[in-house]
Amino acid sequence: MGLSSLFDDLQLSSSSETPLSSQTLPPITEFLSELQKKLLNMLSYSETLHLIGHVANLFQTADPDWLFSPSSGLAELQVEYNAVVKALVRVAALPLCEDDYGSLPAATYQSIPYQAVTVCSALTALLETLGNRGVQTGIPLTIAPSVLVFAVTHFQDQPWTNSVSRAAARNLQEVLLRAGGWRDSGHLLTGENNGVLGKILDILQPQMTQTMWQRCEAVKFVYVWIVLQPAAELRQWNTAEVVYEALFKHLYTTDAAVIQPILWCLLDLLLVLEKPPCTPNPSSSPRKPCRHDDVLRLMLTNMEAEHKVALRRVYASALPLYVDRMGVAICRHMRRLDRVVLGYLEVRDPSEERSRLKVLRALQNMIRFAWPRMTSRADVVLRSLLKFLLDVSSDSDLDDSLKQRLMSEATLCITLMDCCCHGNLQQCHLTTWMTAIITTTIMIIIITTIITNTIIIITTTTIFIIITTIIITTTTVIIITFIIITIILIIKTILIMIIHD
Repeated sequence: MGLSSLFDDLQLSSSSETPLSSQTLPPITEFLSELQKKLLNMLSYSETLHLIGHVANLFQTADPDWLFSPSSGLAELQVEYNAVVKALVRVAALPLCEDDYGSLPAATYQSIPYQAVTVCSALTALLETLGNRGVQTGIPLTIAPSVLVFAVTHFQDQPWTNSVSRAAARNLQEVLLRAGGWRDSGHLLTGENNGVLGKILDILQPQMTQTMWQRCEAVKFVYVWIVLQPAAELRQWNTAEVVYEALFKHLYTTDAAVIQPILWCLLDLLLVLEKPPCTPNPSSSPRKPCRHDDVLRLMLTNMEAEHKVALRRVYASALPLYVDRMGVAICRHMRRLDRVVLGYLEVRDPSEERSRLKVLRALQNMIRFAWPRMTSRADVVLRSLLKFLLDVSSDSDLDDSLKQRLMSEATLCITLMDCCCHGNLQQCHLTTWMTAIITTTIMIIIITTIITNTIIIITTTTIFIIITTIIITTTTVIIITFIIITIILIIKTILIMIIHD
């Protein structure tokens, strides 16, 4: 019996509420194999969704003895069902971002919620039909990794979901837990025989490489959700602390392939061990240093001395995430972070400039969180950004799109700095430069006065300092400096007059 004719018979059977006899149907493994091929090879969007509707109808109306018949062996049956489930979830897979520095517009996901609801209906029908047979056949355990990743992807409040798709995904998760006899998601992940956590990580691993993880928008949310589910198990017997110590020691390695997953794992594991440093403190006591500080401190130390391109890219990719996690507590690391960020901006990273793009993002986060302290750093940061813009604009090796991206990120940094200075960034920068000029002038005058011992020079320079100070700056530091220098000059004048007399 062909696939099309089988669906026609299933439709007739559903309308008459009389299940088809398993004797008239082909072996279930043969049917599932053909179904998988048809799902993978269909090009028409409407035909694919129409076929999935038939699949849901099949799982609801077909004879359970035929659907879960182990005539060819349970292992083969599990493999075929797993293949069909993977083909189904691919229908509602999210498109990849064009690059790893942005996200897709919401309009790109316009059709995803409807596709997700359709796939959820088919998977829910399969799991509900399994019923008490689930544990016996082992099918829920086999398909659980793919189904759970799919459900978690679509029950979160994200641009690719709506209220209907989120409800369908939540229901799918609950039906999966019932079919497999799991108490909750944590039990599913880390329960008997170590759960399905390892298999889920195997599914996510291809999307979590250095070049792919930021292009797959859903994988970050799924990974964090998965890690946080077995948090109670990690805290039990101090397991999380042991894992943290083991991971922290690996931060001293110089292998980029090791450092990258370590940094991401620590970022999530720290949430199990403690609250983020940016969490509001109800008491008036100052925030105490924590493990987040330890990791970031060592990370910045490594970044400052690192010269290997691969490691610089790994550290730079993680830096914006850690700065964002620290929040206002990043003020504890301002000096070293300044040196790292501005130092990385001076070094080219051909051909995609990943390091410099990432440290610009880190600088933006730092400015947003530590804005009260950025005024005093305005001159150094502005000079570095202006030099960076000049270097980028004159770099003939950069293509226009990348050059524009770099300049846009740097311009945003300057705009944020201007906001920190209340719109007076240019004046702050000018004041700093004039302060340096005045100080240099004063030193020259003192030396000249000591050498020449003439009262005329003293009088002239004193007037010059007074006028310059009043016109250019009103800062307390310059006024105090002026008063001290004036006193010195007066004393010098008196001494000269006494000597001449």
